[in-house]
Amino acid sequence: MTLKVKLWPVATLPLYGSGVKSARQRIASRHTQLPLKAEIADKCQRLNEKKAALDAKTDTSVSTAKLEALEKELEDLEERVRATKQLILDQKAFITRSREEAEDLKVQMKADLSEIRVLNKRLVKGKDEDDEAEIAAVDRVRADALRAFEAFLQ
Repeated sequence: MTLKVKLWPVATLPLYGSGVKSARQRIASRHTQLPLKAEIADKCQRLNEKKAALDAKTDTSVSTAKLEALEKELEDLEERVRATKQLILDQKAFITRSREEAEDLKVQMKADLSEIRVLNKRLVKGKDEDDEAEIAAVDRVRADALRAFEAFLQ
């Protein structure tokens, strides 16, 4: 009876086969993904740099305040009308360029974020420890069965 109890789990070992194989494949896959993780980290770094650039481009409060000061100066100083008008035109062009550049950066950031999402989907989920524990459990069942079989034969 003891041998039957010890050998019974052996009958179920084939049920664990696909799980053990999958666990080994996941471990192997995770070990080969270091370059992918480095690429993702690099792309995240570049995305953060673009975000900082976007923040700088979209903050036009300083430029707007300068424009208002220039317009007031135009009203107060008629003798400097031509020079002040040119400064106003230049500042407006800067604001327009900044907005256009900000839109370009937004488009690039969306594309980068989409690419990061695609790369993240390629990562194998889970932990090596969980898969190793599953393999170890099956190995213990196998070892127990072998010991029981050897004890039976003696």
